[in-house]
Amino acid sequence: MKKFTSIQHIVFTTCLTLAIVLAPLLSHAADSDKGLEKIKTEVREAAPDDWETLALAAEKCILRNTNLQEARSWLERSLQIKETSTALEIMGDYYLLNKLPGKALVYYVDSKSKVLERVKDFHQNRLDRKIAAANALRKKIG
Repeated sequence: MKKFTSIQHIVFTTCLTLAIVLAPLLSHAADSDKGLEKIKTEVREAAPDDWETLALAAEKCILRNTNLQEARSWLERSLQIKETSTALEIMGDYYLLNKLPGKALVYYVDSKSKVLERVKDFHQNRLDRKIAAANALRKKIG
């Protein structure tokens, strides 16, 4: 068995160390690419009026800090289809990630307003049903 020279040993050890350190990173990059492709496939296969798939796909990209330009275009399409608190909040996240807190605040406030409208509508509808039930009972009782 041939012995390594000290330079050969250093080169071999360095290569082995790099292989050990880089293998998980390269594997993660491959997994990340697969994940991004999966997200893009979801968007391609979504119905033309599917605002939610667009918004959630954009959110996944924002959380991964990848594919941000396309994520923004998905959010814009989502908001054109239906302006929801979810899509508005995610657009705020996009702007915050891009260090534009003023724009992020506008979208967060709009999102909060949408949420409050929904809660108000829910309570109002619930109260309308209760009022109708109470009126029906009052008429029945006399």
